Amino acid sequence: MNKSFTSLSALEAEIIKQVNKVLETKVASVVKDEITSSISEKIYQPFSPSWYDRRADNGVGGMGNPIGTGSVADPNEMKHATFLSGSEISLEVWDEADSSRPWSKDLTTALIEGYGSKDQWYNIPRDFLEATREELSRNKNHVDAMKDGLEKVFGVGNVIRS
Repeated sequence: MNKSFTSLSALEAEIIKQVNKVLETKVASVVKDEITSSISEKIYQPFSPSWYDRRADNGVGGMGNPIGTGSVADPNEMKHATFLSGSEISLEVWDEADSSRPWSKDLTTALIEGYGSKDQWYNIPRDFLEATREELSRNKNHVDAMKDGLEKVFGVGNVIRS
């Protein structure tokens, strides 16, 4: 990027603009991939249905490729919005089924909190969003995606990598 800025506020505005672009593309994609992995781990792998076929079943208890299935794990069905306020960056992801609030309260809440009689295996709580937060906290893939995206804009060596 070869731009000149006449003030710090103009420089800050450009940095915020670029951060938002990277959030919308690179970081959102990484977060959706982590959500999909957590759904596979917490919802699909532990149990196999006995009276229906999963839309993206891989035949060994996992969900297979969820893309285009319309399932809760389909990243194409996950919409997102980014927010930058001061030094805090937020990315909210929700299901297309109910775009007025993060995730779909009906299905997603039932999966996370469990529903009906908790003595049935399919009703136990399976908090895939908390598993996603924990995994991102551990692997920092969203941070790496932000740094990689900003390096493409500002150049290698111009983004702190510690």
